[in-house]
Amino acid sequence: MKIRFILFIMMFFLGGASGYASSEKSISKELLSEYKKFSLAECIEKNYEKMGVVFTKLPLKDNT
Repeated sequence: MKIRFILFIMMFFLGGASGYASSEKSISKELLSEYKKFSLAECIEKNYEKMGVVFTKLPLKDNT
């Protein structure tokens, strides 16, 4: 009885692990595009901060 239980537990965990490894999470192209834009903007902002420009201290004007 104990052997069957142990075998069941082993098969359960091994089956779950192999199923998890084979499944891939897909990332939508829109989400990937938004992340690329965000990371580029963050990189540009950090480079400007290194040059002494801090965007939070600049007055924001909307001339539309």
